[in-house]
Amino acid sequence: MSDHWEFYPCRMGESTAVISYDHGIGDTIDDLAIDTVLKVRIRFAHPDDGLPSREDLPVLSELEEALREFVEAQGGAYVGRITLEGWRYLYSYVQVDERIVQPFLAALADAKGYDVEFALEQDADKAAYWKDLRPSATDWRVIMDMRVIDTLIEHGDDLTRPRPIDHFATFPTKESRDRFRFWAEAENFAVTGSTDPEDPPQRYTIQVSHEAEARLAAITKVTIPMMQRVESLGGDYDGWGTTVQADRD
Repeated sequence: MSDHWEFYPCRMGESTAVISYDHGIGDTIDDLAIDTVLKVRIRFAHPDDGLPSREDLPVLSELEEALREFVEAQGGAYVGRITLEGWRYLYSYVQVDERIVQPFLAALADAKGYDVEFALEQDADKAAYWKDLRPSATDWRVIMDMRVIDTLIEHGDDLTRPRPIDHFATFPTKESRDRFRFWAEAENFAVTGSTDPEDPPQRYTIQVSHEAEARLAAITKVTIPMMQRVESLGGDYDGWGTTVQADRD
């Protein structure tokens, strides 16, 4: 297990899931000489609209820690979890069979009074990690948006206050930037800056602005389609920024 973990919300079917995963292990997981994934499913005893309640959280934390210690003692790796519709799914890679896993989890379930189920599956390609846990490009945009919002919160920002929000993008050609400019203006963004490169491989830049709250839902409904539009034109969306809006004594 590495020290670099990420978490993010995403849609799974008609529901919202929350995923936490070991991002750092992605550098080495394909070299891990283990081809079996252990998936453990824990039912919440007191779900709160599909999420764990205050009563559930400490027990789930203890169960997760016990599983991590068990997996690591077997020479494996605990790589992440998914929270969805009253269940928590824990993912590990470990080279053990059911005869070892079943009594351990049964004892853990009895001790904590929670329903615990498991499955062992062949996964030489580490698909459970790369496809179930790792974020898509859209999910990664949400992670980056959350980082900016967390910084605003640390500085006392009132996220519900509308304020100018600036977005930045770069393009390989003037034509692609101009096509984005036309799109942005049609979507009621104000173009507030642009630069042309003096020498290749520098890129054509553009800055656009709109006014909105800094809550995650308000931000992602703008950043995700903007990122998709920029990338469809061969550009790179470089994120957004704003000033802190907080009460001053």
